[in-house]
Amino acid sequence: MKTQLVKNLLVICMAISIFSSCNQEEVTYQLKTLSKEALTRVTFALEVSPATSGWTFNSKNSNIASVSDSGVVTTHYVGTTTLYARQEAGGFVDSVQVTVKPRKTFYEEPCLSFFALEQTVREFEAATVYSIGSSEMFYTLYTRECGIGCTFDLKYYFNSDNEYAHSSLCFNSLFTDDVIDHVNERYIFISEKRNGDLVYRYYKNPGNSLLIEQYSTENKLWLSYHPYTVQAIDAIQNDTTRRVFDF
Repeated sequence: MKTQLVKNLLVICMAISIFSSCNQEEVTYQLKTLSKEALTRVTFALEVSPATSGWTFNSKNSNIASVSDSGVVTTHYVGTTTLYARQEAGGFVDSVQVTVKPRKTFYEEPCLSFFALEQTVREFEAATVYSIGSSEMFYTLYTRECGIGCTFDLKYYFNSDNEYAHSSLCFNSLFTDDVIDHVNERYIFISEKRNGDLVYRYYKNPGNSLLIEQYSTENKLWLSYHPYTVQAIDAIQNDTTRRVFDF
């Protein structure tokens, strides 16, 4: 009798368990925010479902866009990065691509394919090429429209192997504010050093592949684009015309 009672209880428990599991809805986790484009210096929230606790967020490149513990995104510099959302309870991971666009574009960036051959630079530029050569390097010179009433000189420098080493842009100092606004949306300020009356400011791109040197004379504003390499940094540090910080 007792044995039969135990068996009946087991059957009832199993039935209740099966019934409960059949009626328990499976939770579906989702990152509802799709690919996103935004200007610099704005915030927006990632939308997740369900909006419960247990979500964690991070950014592949927080220099371009960072994300808080609660999923609030803040854009910083121009570029593209990936944001990740994780829900530990369900083992769920998803991502969204965020593209940050500039508020202002004052001039067209020079070719940034460092160490490429001359032909690559020529193909990038549509302007007429003016060549000046020497035993060490040669450069090509362009003057391009960058805004109403503004032109600038652009020089490409090549090393002895005919590889693109760096470029230099020269603006009229009347357009200093416009140029600096353009740079500040795209490049991270690192430091500045003074040498006499000249102040050298240094920037890098969010991907740490590009170094920019900026300084002004009485009537001119100069920008030099360099690859962010040990060799390029050494060349700048060894230039006795300026003193720079420890990169």
